[in-house]
Amino acid sequence: MTSASLRVQVVVDLLKKHNIKNIVFSPGSRNAPLVIGFNSDDYFNIKVLVDERSAAFFALGMAQQLKEPVAICSTSGSAVVNYSPAIVEAYYQKIPIIVITADRPPEWIDHGEGQSMRQENVYENFIGGSFNLPMLDHPDALWQTGVMTNEAIHVSQIESKPVHINFPFREPLYDTVNKSIVNTRKITHLKVNKSLDSNHLKELQNIWGNSSKKMIICGTLEKSDQLNKLLSDLNNNDSLCILNESTSNLHNENFICCIDRTLERIYGEIEFIPELVITIGNSIISKKLKQLLRKNKPSHHWHIEDTNRAQDIFSSITHFIPLKPIEFFSQFIENISVENKSNFGKMWEKEFHLSEKFHRDFLKSCDWSDLKAHDVIQDCIKMKK
Repeated sequence: MTSASLRVQVVVDLLKKHNIKNIVFSPGSRNAPLVIGFNSDDYFNIKVLVDERSAAFFALGMAQQLKEPVAICSTSGSAVVNYSPAIVEAYYQKIPIIVITADRPPEWIDHGEGQSMRQENVYENFIGGSFNLPMLDHPDALWQTGVMTNEAIHVSQIESKPVHINFPFREPLYDTVNKSIVNTRKITHLKVNKSLDSNHLKELQNIWGNSSKKMIICGTLEKSDQLNKLLSDLNNNDSLCILNESTSNLHNENFICCIDRTLERIYGEIEFIPELVITIGNSIISKKLKQLLRKNKPSHHWHIEDTNRAQDIFSSITHFIPLKPIEFFSQFIENISVENKSNFGKMWEKEFHLSEKFHRDFLKSCDWSDLKAHDVIQDCIKMKK
């Protein structure tokens, strides 16, 4: 048995055709047709978490680890806004969540109907796309439902952003039929490879070659052995230092992985200020680094991220390159100058390794404290590994 709502049948069928199988429900009444529809097909992996805030964060974690969209579904009213904290997090971390919210009929909004509120575009500042489905099961409305659902799925998959499908229902909510009767059409959105043209590539390579003090700063990134190797190979250039936040999932013994501790040693001295800064990935956490580079702006700042908008974190951006870092560096490292014009990178590495040494020496002799407890716990974790 499945829901008698043909619009529900359309949405269920399209999520299945797009290989979206994980759905996290929070119980309610208005979303009963959706619960019935998804529960009728063994293809879907259904989880139930009563609290919407917890359900949304649970789905966010699933989508982050699986690297694929996960759907969440709530009843109408205030339950909808309980998803908000996780949706904001998903928006800025670029994690694909498909938010399906049941709603009351539009004519009853703002007329005192229980669990009703203005749900259309409720997440508008933190969503990749909002889609308010039609109310009817008329063939034209079913076609529109299919178009909107396909588009929502494409935005979540291609742009890695949360999307919102608002689904108004009239009673009865619990009617069922033996099987789905809709005939939906999956729309495939083809993703094409992007690359720099030869003129732009040459311009950037010339800037690189003429810069004696280069810095790559790595923000939040998915784990990638290929990117790690590309950056490790680049780091052989003595005029380059690579700073990586712990959220970058990158590692090399000569990457500056504890940024603030190293910055405490250089005191903003001019010889440590880069001419060229390249930022990759999302959020950069280090407040000290932001302060340093906002005060001492580099001559060139490139931001590399597969998105439509650059984050000008140091208010100094000169080039925005909307590519994945792997795509950019794979193309960029060919034919770049390997001449080492300075020991800028080696200077940073020296201060980083000294900061690590002094930190370890301090931990051996410091009194019992939060810092000491954290060190003991970390050692125990390493031993178990």
